[in-house]
Amino acid sequence: MSRTPADSDFIRVLQPWAKLAEKYWWDDPARPDLGCFGSGYNSWGVQTNQKALGALAVLAAHPDYDEAASGVSRDRVLDMAMRALRFSLASHISGDHRCSDGTQWGHTWISALGVERMMHGVEAIREHLTDADQQAVRRMLVSEADALLDLPVTATKWNVDGGN
Repeated sequence: MSRTPADSDFIRVLQPWAKLAEKYWWDDPARPDLGCFGSGYNSWGVQTNQKALGALAVLAAHPDYDEAASGVSRDRVLDMAMRALRFSLASHISGDHRCSDGTQWGHTWISALGVERMMHGVEAIREHLTDADQQAVRRMLVSEADALLDLPVTATKWNVDGGN
């Protein structure tokens, strides 16, 4: 007998989180097509939303997702994932919207990590993306890749030294 967890084990453990996610979810008052998990602020707020989008998208797409055990319908989970993605894309420097703190995110050493944290979710719900969504994902990815080409690489052993 294998002791390696199966996908369904991870889904079973993650699915109760969808109900909790609703507690920290908000609809963007300026754009009803956008929603966000957490503060919606630039930097860590963006990262929080991107991680939530990844989790929600995987739940929405997985065949073992159990709505009854979760307490949230698959349609609602998918809607939250799509709206979190659209918030992330619209509030990026290449987009036409702003984070809840009035800024746009992107083109920093940490923004690529946020993108990485959400892309497995984007892939999981790819079949639900509109042409506009796909164009916005491409626009954001190209913008981030171009910015990384010019971003100076500095690193130090300790954050206090200012190289992180």
